[in-house]
Amino acid sequence: MSEREAKESGEAGRSFEATRPEDYPVAQDIEVELPSGAKAILHEPSKYLMLKTGQFPKDVTEAIYAAVESGTEPSYEVRQKALEALLCKAFVSPPVSMTPRKGHLTVGDLRDRDREFVVMLLGLTVF
Repeated sequence: MSEREAKESGEAGRSFEATRPEDYPVAQDIEVELPSGAKAILHEPSKYLMLKTGQFPKDVTEAIYAAVESGTEPSYEVRQKALEALLCKAFVSPPVSMTPRKGHLTVGDLRDRDREFVVMLLGLTVF
């Protein structure tokens, strides 16, 4: 913001203070009741960390890098798979996986309104 804009908005004279590290709003586990009535513990996933540590499916990772290099949008299927990977990572309990595993729900087991609720609550977006 320019000095003139600050004066016009009444912010002139106020000093800007960055958030202290101990006050920075980091992602934390949250307990929620989903629209279906099921209860879950959720955690906002980090796309940055998921990409950096290989937690996205290989085809999703390749499509993300290709999109960055060529400027093209990933296909609907890749975007859907990326969202499913984010949803799996978001569920701390009960655990959710992309494919059937003992003791886990699959993304397909989740009701649409529960998936939509989690996407909106955590602000999940695909690339």
